[in-house]
Amino acid sequence: NLLKNHLNRAKKLYQIISSNKDLSVAVINKDWQSNTVVVANVRGGNANLIANAKKEGLIIGTGYKEQKESQIRIANFPATPDQSFNKLCSFLSNY
Repeated sequence: NLLKNHLNRAKKLYQIISSNKDLSVAVINKDWQSNTVVVANVRGGNANLIANAKKEGLIIGTGYKEQKESQIRIANFPATPDQSFNKLCSFLSNY
């Protein structure tokens, strides 16, 4: 089921972010967390993470406005192949 897979992916991303000492979930209230765009705070800024992701062929967006350099935005689209999603999860888990 496409929706179930989408929701499970979002849950997995939030779990990975929560377990990483250099990342934290930006939207604390789970009722307000997006399943489509996952936003995380990056301790020390996002430049290194984004640059390393790019070297791995991964595209991770910056935050908006005041958080442009301190947050990342991860697209969680159903059309993203499992292989790409798993590569992203591995990258974030080992960051």
